[in-house]
Amino acid sequence: MLARADEGVAAKGSALAFLDDDKQSALHYAARAGAAAGVVEWLMDTAETLQTQKRLGFGVRVAFSEWRDVWGRTAMHWAALNGHRGVVAALLRKGASPRAADARGETPAQLAERRALCSARDRPDGERASRWGDVATLLGGAGTTKHLKKSL
Repeated sequence: MLARADEGVAAKGSALAFLDDDKQSALHYAARAGAAAGVVEWLMDTAETLQTQKRLGFGVRVAFSEWRDVWGRTAMHWAALNGHRGVVAALLRKGASPRAADARGETPAQLAERRALCSARDRPDGERASRWGDVATLLGGAGTTKHLKKSL
């Protein structure tokens, strides 16, 4: 079931104004899936053109890139957590915040660094830690990865 996030945008016919049951937008989905940078930029540009903003109390509006899901995560969090460097770079180019903390207090860089430090069996498809280390570095983190060899 979808819920309307902003009456004004929905009236313009924009599917961008809809959220799923976990309060995730089309941008969240694109970030999680690792969509092409052009798709992410198109979503951001279209949202800006249609003035897709979510209303908070007291007339405060939140930019599309800063919409949060039920875990308090933005699209940037999901792109970083899944190691999608191209999406992270596109979101940064379009002005998305790399410093937003989720409901657990973690920033996108911290999520990427945590994934880079875990063992290969804990990463999707046994991916190399450098994938997340690179994303963490792009977000201003240390980019440290798990060093599995013993020191001599």
